[in-house]
Formats: sequence, C-alpha cells, structure tokens
Amino acid sequence: HDAQWSPLGDEFGVVYGFMPAKATIFKAEKCEPKYELGAGPHNTLRWNPFGRFIALAGFGNLPGDVKFFQKMKDGKYKPIGSTRASCSVTLEWSPDGRRLLTS
Repeated sequence: HDAQWSPLGDEFGVVYGFMPAKATIFKAEKCEPKYELGAGPHNTLRWNPFGRFIALAGFGNLPGDVKFFQKMKDGKYKPIGSTRASCSVTLEWSPDGRRLLTS
C-alpha cells in the first residue's frame, strides 16, 4: 500500500493491511499511533506541501475514492470532504497546496 512522511517530518502516515485497508498517522519520534484515518478501499496517502491536509485514496484496481482530512490545532485530523477520481492511478498536490492532480 503506502507510507509517507509529513512535510515537517514529525509524523508519518501508513496505509496497510488486507482490504479494507487501514490508514494510521504515527508520531515519528517513537513510532506511536497518533490518529486513525479509518479503513476502506485505500492504497495512497499524500500530504499537501505544508502538512495541513491529507488526501487518502484508492487507485488502480480500486474505485478512485479520495477522502480529505485537515489537521486541526490539537493535532487531530478532521474529515472535510471526498470525491471520486475514477480510472486514476496516482495523485499529487500542487506546489501551493491548494489543488490536486490525478492521472
């Protein structure tokens, strides 16, 4: 599935396990789970360049669902929306962190 460092390097996200795959954010210092993003048809996790938003998606042989999470001031992640990018295999945030590109 996927593993990604946050832009600040203080945490990392992992998408793992049998489907429905789990997605968890870990504290980098001690590899402790910090926040569960939930389970579903996911295999891709990407932080925006400033670490404020996460896109959690399922591409390839998965339906292309993309869920968005915002990091709150208390360090927790709040779901803020979703969309579908059917027939996509990857995604990347724009350099300004405001847009998402899929292909």
